[in-house]
This record gives sequence, C-alpha cells and structure tokens, in this order.
Amino acid sequence: MLAIEVELLAGRYAATQHNDRSRAEWPPHPARFFSALVAALHDRDPVDAAEREALLWLEQQGVPLVDVDLNVNETTGRREVRSVFVPVNDVAIWGDPERKLRDLRSKLARLEGQEQTSEVVAKMKKASEVVEKESQNLQGIGLLPERRNRQERTFPVIIPERTSFAFMWLEAEPADHVNALRRLCDRVTRLGHSSSLVRCAIIERSIKPTLVPQERGEHVLRIVGPGQLERLERAYVRHQAIEARVLPARPQRYGEPVDKGFELPRSVFTEDLDRLRTGRRPPTARLSWE
Repeated sequence: MLAIEVELLAGRYAATQHNDRSRAEWPPHPARFFSALVAALHDRDPVDAAEREALLWLEQQGVPLVDVDLNVNETTGRREVRSVFVPVNDVAIWGDPERKLRDLRSKLARLEGQEQTSEVVAKMKKASEVVEKESQNLQGIGLLPERRNRQERTFPVIIPERTSFAFMWLEAEPADHVNALRRLCDRVTRLGHSSSLVRCAIIERSIKPTLVPQERGEHVLRIVGPGQLERLERAYVRHQAIEARVLPARPQRYGEPVDKGFELPRSVFTEDLDRLRTGRRPPTARLSWE
C-alpha cells in the first residue's frame, strides 16, 4: 500500500476547475497532484534517474482512493468569488510599448549605412542616446505597478474544515521507490495557485477513504495512467509554462464507499504507529527485545 498525505498549510486550497475558471476545484484531482510531483522532479538539473523511475512506476498503479473532507458545498467551504484587476507582469502583453524603441533603432541602423560625414556622426550619437534612454524607461518605469495595465482575475478558494487529504493506492508495493517518492514529496511546496502552500508526506497509519471509484459516482476527477510523465514533458516543451495548456488526463467517477466500514489493511506495526501518533505509550511487552 502507498498513501500520500497533503496538508494545506494555510488552511485553504486555491485551484480553479479545469472547465469553469470561476469555481474552485474540490475534491483535489489526483492528476494535479501527479503534475506537482513532476514539477518537483524537474526543479533539479540534471533530473534524478531514481525519482523519474519512481514516477514512471506511480503512473502505472491504477486509480487511487481519496480521503478528503466532503463537507464542502455551495454555501459552506467555498469563498465568494470576486473579480480583481491585477497589474500585468509582462508589459508586452498589452499594446506595444517597445515600438518607439524599435523605430529609433531602425533609424540608427539607416544612419550607420550612410556615408560617415560629421553631420551623420552627430545624428548617430544623438539617436544612440535616445535609444539608451528609451530602453532604460521601458526596463524601469514601464514595470511600475501604476504604469502597467491591469487584467481581470478571479481567485476561487476552498476552505475545508479538515485541512488535509490523502491519495491511496491499495495494491502498490513501493519498496523500491519509497525513498525517491519521499524526496519528491519533500519538494512539493504548492498545489494549484502559488498561494496554496502544502506539505506532502508518505504516511503509514491506517485511514479510511471517503471517495472510491464508482461507475455512477457524483464526483468526476482527473486521473493519470501509463505515459503521463512523458506527455507532461512533451507538453512543457511546447508551452514552456507561458502558452495556454491543458493538463493531459482522463476522467474518473468517484463516489462515497458503499461499505461504511471500509478500512485499509493493517499490519503488525499499525497499532504502535497509531499510539505514537496519538501520544499513547505502547505496552511494556512491545518495548522488550526478547
């Protein structure tokens, strides 16, 4: 069994639905979490071969179960969405602020092609000074918030009562990849928007899923399958985190477990792990090496 817990450090989850930018995504999609692991993989150069093998293994482990707070509806847990207008970081997105600079450089190039008389040299010198001044203005003043154009943005957010959730693969045997997966989880710092800070960790305690795959389940989540890592890497080559992109994934219906008594398999160590988590001491017999 493999279970990975995600804790919302700020108590909030900021991620928009892939098919409705005005609504927050909840429950969190397994495909989004896998993409966060891939981002962690590529935050180092060169890529760690063991970590890449771990993700190639993980994408083949089938549909995960999900343990998540389901007490979120249209009135509880969803922050009211309001439109805000934020300065655009890239000044070239709106208008063409560099047009004047390009025209000046073109004029300078034409002067350089003429016979170098004293009059032409004087014009070249003056044109060069203007080009330098315009370049500095664009790099400085053009980036000040009051000089930048503003674009409408919405930031839908979920504030669940329980600020942690988990993905579980019951049949997975991660022994060969657990260390690499732990390193990747340690480097995942956000899920969704950059303000959605998280802590990820592989856990061993017994937990119950609140969502399981169901043919007619009411929740449709995006999941991954074999080849997902390569699809994400090919997509990045195209969009370079700048162009518009769509997360490659496939839909999976989830619903609440029919058997309310469903529980993950327990090992001989589970009881001790539960005691350590709750602060209770194990029996004296368990402390003996005999």
